Amino acid sequence: MPIHDWTRVQAGDFHHFHQCWVVAIGIPVDIVIANLVRRSFPIA
Repeated sequence: MPIHDWTRVQAGDFHHFHQCWVVAIGIPVDIVIANLVRRSFPIA
């Protein structure tokens, strides 16, 4: 059973929600990856 019934919203609402969600998750992930790379390959 789906959590949300996206057939009941306007066409652009799902797209907007999805884009905001991807960005909100992506920024912290990018920070974590950047920190892991810095620790693994320190600049001499």
